[in-house]
Amino acid sequence: MQISTKELNEILADPMLAKSTLLIDVREHHEFCDRHLPNSFKIPLGELPRVVHKGYLPFDKKIIIICNTINRSNAAARYLKRQGYKNVFVVPGISNWNGLIEQDKDELTLRELIRGGERNVVYLDHASTTPVHSEVVAGINWALKEGFGNPSSIHYDGRIAKEAMVKARENVARLFKAKESEIIYTSGGTEANFLAIWGILEALPQERKHFVTSVIEHPSILAHLPRLQEKGYKVTVLPVDHYGAVNPKDLESILTKNVGLVSIMYANNEVGTIQPIEELAYLTHKHGAYFHTDLIQGLGFSGFLQSHERAIFDAASISGHKIYAPKGIGALFLKEGTPFLPLISGGGQENNLRSGTENMPGIIGFGIACELILEFQSKVQSVRELRDMLETTLKEEFGAKIYGHPSKRLANNLCFSLDDYPAHELVLDLDLEGVACSSGSACSGGKKPSHVIAALTNKQKAHAVRFSLSHQTTFDQINQVSEILRKLISFRRLLC
Repeated sequence: MQISTKELNEILADPMLAKSTLLIDVREHHEFCDRHLPNSFKIPLGELPRVVHKGYLPFDKKIIIICNTINRSNAAARYLKRQGYKNVFVVPGISNWNGLIEQDKDELTLRELIRGGERNVVYLDHASTTPVHSEVVAGINWALKEGFGNPSSIHYDGRIAKEAMVKARENVARLFKAKESEIIYTSGGTEANFLAIWGILEALPQERKHFVTSVIEHPSILAHLPRLQEKGYKVTVLPVDHYGAVNPKDLESILTKNVGLVSIMYANNEVGTIQPIEELAYLTHKHGAYFHTDLIQGLGFSGFLQSHERAIFDAASISGHKIYAPKGIGALFLKEGTPFLPLISGGGQENNLRSGTENMPGIIGFGIACELILEFQSKVQSVRELRDMLETTLKEEFGAKIYGHPSKRLANNLCFSLDDYPAHELVLDLDLEGVACSSGSACSGGKKPSHVIAALTNKQKAHAVRFSLSHQTTFDQINQVSEILRKLISFRRLLC
C-alpha cells in the first residue's frame, strides 16, 4: 500500500504515531549520505535480507519504506510481505520530499564500502558482465607490479612489457585465426564498434556512402545513425523476424554499388539469436561492400570459436569483460586490406591505427582470458543443458514466453517474460532472494523498454527478463533458482 508524503509528514509530526512506526530508507549509501529523513533506519536494498534474517525488524510496528524510486520501494515492500510482515507501506516520490531533512554525519568512505560483506548470490547475468577469472587477476597483478613498463620504452622494463603485450595479442588473434597485425586494442566493445563504423566508412570513396545495419543492434551501433545521416550517409535499418534474425533476402534486396559497410551483430545480447553471418557476409562481399560484426556477446557461446575457418568478415568487435577479463579493454579485428582511417592520433601505437599508451594490465588480463575462453569451449554443451533445464521449468510450470531462436541461440541465453509478473519487479524480487539477472540490456539499466523485444513482438513498451549462464554455473544453482521462482510466483499469485 502507498501513503503520500503529506501523510508521512503527519506521522512524523505526531509523537505517538512516530513511536509506533518504523521508517526504513532503502536507498544506496551514496544516496542517503547526502540527505535523509530524521530517525529513519538506513538499510540499502541489498542489505535488507540480512537485516530481516538477523531478526532486527519487529513485526508489531507499521513499516514505511522510502526510496528515490518507486520500483525499489515496492521491491522492499514485497520482500517484507513474503517474510510475513503485514503492515508495510511505501512512499512514492521521496526524491521530492520537502519535509525534515538532515545530513549524514557518518558518511561511508570508498575503502569502507569495498570491505562490505559478501552476498550469497547465484549470478545469472554474465551477458552484462563476467567476474574476472582468478588466472586473469594473477596476470593483472603481474602487469601492475612487474610488467609496469611502457612497452614503447627500449629499456628492460619496457621490453618485458612489450613481450607480454605481443604474447597477449597472439592470443587475441588466435580467436580469429588472424595475424597479430590484424588486432587493434581498444578501451572496450563500444570503442571497437565506433572505430569499425567510422574508421571504415570514412576511408571509403564518396560513392560508397550507404551504411546498413539491423533494428536489434546494440546501442553502441544504433546511436551513430543520426550522426551518419547528418554527415550525408544513407542509412538502412533491416527488420528481423519474430526470433530476432535478419533475413538474407532483405539484405540482398537493398545491396547496391553504393553500399559501403554492413554491420550485423553475430548474436543478439538480449535474446541470444545467432545471425546467418556467413550468408550475410557473402552477399555483402558479392556487391563489393565490407562486413563488420559485433561479436561481443557471441564470442564464447555461439560456436564461432569452434570454427576451423579464418573469419569471413572484414571487421569484428570483442570486449574483455564478457569473457572473464576486466572492463576497459577490448579489441577490433580488422582484416588486412580493409580500408580504415585512424580516428585517434598521437604516438602511433597499434600500428598507427589507434594511438595512446597501452592499458597493460587490461591487455595482459585480456590475453589470458582469450586462452581460457578457448579452453572453456568443451563446457558449452553442459551450459546449454542447464539452460534448457531452467527453460523447461519456466515454460511448463509458469507458462513463460521464451524469446530468441529455439536452436540458433547462444547456449547460455534464456530471455523470457511472464504475463502476470512485470520484468522490473521480477528482477528486483530475484535480487532480494539472492539471484542476479537483468531486464533488457544492462547498458540501459533495464529502465527503458527493450528495442529488441519490441522488434520481435511489435510491443513498444516491451520488457523481458534475461538469465545468462556461464561455464561455472552449476546444476545445484539452477535447481536453487527454480525453487526461488516457484516461491516468488506462488506468493504473487496468492496475493492476486
